[in-house]
Amino acid sequence: MSEPKYDLLVGGGYSIKEYYMESGNPRQMRGASHLLDKSAADVKALLMDENKFGVKEAQIIVSGATLYAQIPKGSGIEAVKQAEEKFHDNCRTANAAFVAVAYDEDDYIASKRHALAEYEIRRAEKFISWKLQNLPDKMLENERDNTSDNKFGYRRMTDEDYKKNKTPKRCPRCRLRDPIYHVTSKNGEQQYLCTPCAKREKMSGERKYYLRKKCGDSNKFNYDYDINTMSDLAEDGRVALLYADVNNLGGQEPQLSFCADKDYHARVETAVKDAVHTAIEQAMERKGLKKNGQLISKFEIIALSGDDVCLLLPGDVALLAAKTIVDEFDQNVAKNKLDLTISVAACVANDTTAIAYMHSIVEKALKAAKTCAREEGQSVVNLSFFEQPSDLFPMTTTELAKFVDLMGESSSTSSSSLHNISTACHALLEEEFELFFNYHLSREINSNSQSILKCIHKEYAGKKPWPDVVAWSSQKLGKGGETR
Repeated sequence: MSEPKYDLLVGGGYSIKEYYMESGNPRQMRGASHLLDKSAADVKALLMDENKFGVKEAQIIVSGATLYAQIPKGSGIEAVKQAEEKFHDNCRTANAAFVAVAYDEDDYIASKRHALAEYEIRRAEKFISWKLQNLPDKMLENERDNTSDNKFGYRRMTDEDYKKNKTPKRCPRCRLRDPIYHVTSKNGEQQYLCTPCAKREKMSGERKYYLRKKCGDSNKFNYDYDINTMSDLAEDGRVALLYADVNNLGGQEPQLSFCADKDYHARVETAVKDAVHTAIEQAMERKGLKKNGQLISKFEIIALSGDDVCLLLPGDVALLAAKTIVDEFDQNVAKNKLDLTISVAACVANDTTAIAYMHSIVEKALKAAKTCAREEGQSVVNLSFFEQPSDLFPMTTTELAKFVDLMGESSSTSSSSLHNISTACHALLEEEFELFFNYHLSREINSNSQSILKCIHKEYAGKKPWPDVVAWSSQKLGKGGETR
């Protein structure tokens, strides 16, 4: 075996959804996402600096929040230290870890496995360290004595301000740390924020225009519409938080070489981004809201990098968006000859619902979807409507196609009729419900509605589909469920 010429650096941010959700405000979530992107870009620039590590771009893989790099032999300890400092400087409350191991070019697979194993150990060590440093009395540690320069352009609070009790006891965003800065947000709101939340607010000014490159030529979207609160997304009072994640991407067999691995990650990221772009375009077209002939961009992309997706959408297009993502992704991976599936989970709730609560629901839904995908070997969607129990979800792509078709057809059935059946489904015993359902059909005047109700009842025999039918039949789908 030849003497290793490089070290293999592996690391990045992890548990990043918790970092996004710390404040529960769309504008701050956008700022947190910008800071994570900036951290990855800063680490990449650090490694490529000729005066430090001199790594070529071809020797770096950035996949979502994770980074892989071939660095000069013996520079691993210093690279790990400086990379973690970059993340900490930008995102003080985000989790990030890096490791470096000796890299054997003749056996890339073994080197990457070794690096990933060390990375998991490093993450566990940092988690324990974080727990010890963040005991309840230390989580509210006073930052007023921090004399670092003010780089935010916000006015730093003085001792006189604190003496006059002008500030709240805790930062109103995270409710954990002392307020340090007097912040005037873009919409004119006056607040006193801690250092991490002030950083997020500073970076929240521009929306993440992932769609600009794809839609720039067609000039399809109007980006002037700004998302500051959850209410800005809702029209019927409902919003959706959607997560998507490629199944078992980290558990895939490593490629034979670093170059092949770089190409593999690039193809996966392209497949995910193209699927999300198409889903958002179709969802916004179904909304049909326009300004000066352009679609209003009534959505927020919190994360779209690597295999990680986090979206905020109007609640009435959640089903359409989820279906389009899995359909487009399956087509993209088949085209690129990638043996991968994706899981999508979404929660639809009132725009006044705490986003941290929605996050907990979506996390559970995504976990259930990934379990189902592992068992079925297909892409899976799991949707939660106001956290009501579902007999139908999670669904594979095959099952979802049938469901969406039925929901498109059931939209012509009166909502009162569907509500009556759904209420009876919960209140009556199975035999009693059968009698009620047959009686209800006999009184149904519209023959088309009658046939649709029969079809749903037959398709989901032995289950209780009606709460889901009531919830999702009002979604903005094309005729017969087509996602046009």
